[in-house]
Amino acid sequence: MTLMMELKQQRREGQEEERRDIAIRMIKAGKLSLEEMAEYLALPLKSVMEIKKSIS
Repeated sequence: MTLMMELKQQRREGQEEERRDIAIRMIKAGKLSLEEMAEYLALPLKSVMEIKKSIS
């Protein structure tokens, strides 16, 4: 794997982690539906549901 590919992979992983952290904060705030969160975060609804289940 080239250095550029590694950097892109790390960036992608960082973005995914950030979206997960935001989803957790949104779920805890309880102001939006899971569907809205999935749309705003560009995550599959199933992922948002799994995140919610993991913090319950």
